[in-house]
Amino acid sequence: MLDRARNAAGALGDPARSINPLDLLLETVRVGNLMLEGRTRDWAFAHDRLVHLYFEPIRQFYRQPDLEFRNMDPLILSVPADTVPPPSLSGPDTDQVDFAASPVRIGGRRLPVAAGPVALDETPVQAVFDTGSFLGSIPASLAHRKHLATIGRIGRQGDGSTRTRAEDVVIVPVLTIGHTTFTNQMMTVSQASTVIVGMQQLSQLRHVTFSEHAIRFGHAAPLACTEGMTLQSLRNGLIMSLLLPVSRDGETGKALVDTGDNTPEPLTVRLRAFPAEWTGHLRTETIETTLGRFTQHVAIEPQTLRIGTVSRQVLVKYELGDGSMPPTITFGAFQYGMVQFDRAEGIACFR
Repeated sequence: MLDRARNAAGALGDPARSINPLDLLLETVRVGNLMLEGRTRDWAFAHDRLVHLYFEPIRQFYRQPDLEFRNMDPLILSVPADTVPPPSLSGPDTDQVDFAASPVRIGGRRLPVAAGPVALDETPVQAVFDTGSFLGSIPASLAHRKHLATIGRIGRQGDGSTRTRAEDVVIVPVLTIGHTTFTNQMMTVSQASTVIVGMQQLSQLRHVTFSEHAIRFGHAAPLACTEGMTLQSLRNGLIMSLLLPVSRDGETGKALVDTGDNTPEPLTVRLRAFPAEWTGHLRTETIETTLGRFTQHVAIEPQTLRIGTVSRQVLVKYELGDGSMPPTITFGAFQYGMVQFDRAEGIACFR
């Protein structure tokens, strides 16, 4: 479709003859799609082309050599494209990773966490399987111990709150999940204390089922979904979210699935400011994201929540943050059901 649009544009679609905003937008989407598909080496070459044919001429024209294209180009490579190795994925017909038991209890119930064993270059580590992240990440201490060379840097990455931070990017040679092996995975270096397996890896798996106790996958694994999949992404290809239909007290919409958020409330809603009437009963909680630990105020409100085919009376958490973001289905919702998805087949559901 992008190629047809460029060909139809004639001279306006040829960056050697002219640069126009629509053509630049289409090329950014093309490059971003390669990242979303996990084709990181192809992305590196396409990104080089984007820089040489579009960004550099625009900088020269406006005589601003340091002009930044932040929304289009947040990941800047510091190595030549031909040094980025091609990724691969191989594994059995069915595979499974059981989640580790959490030591944390709230109200007498053990707090679930979507974390289990993986291996980085044959080194066993615990990892969080996080549909709320795209690029996976590893702690800075582990990256240093593994002597992973930095290949680039991502600017202004957020964690769902109002905080942002730039992060280095490295190549992890081998990541093993169960008996399934990913090679040459592009991952960020984080301030968190654990490895994160993000949607760039998870969306490449087939017939994925997230339950409260395990993640099961493989093209021969059972999959009961028939509902169409909704994904939300940025055109630069560095954010991808799985969205599911939700209803709270009759208000319908979409919510993104974040299995890395293990708060007990099944739904989190972000607000730009708390209503004045909530001021007297705000709570304080400490959480950890890829940007580190921080403390925030939250409000907890009882509501009727429906996710997919499952409806329950639950407590919904409200916190300050980007109010334009959809609500978040946390791992706390998995006490009521499970998520299944397959990106290749374009299906996803909560049941």
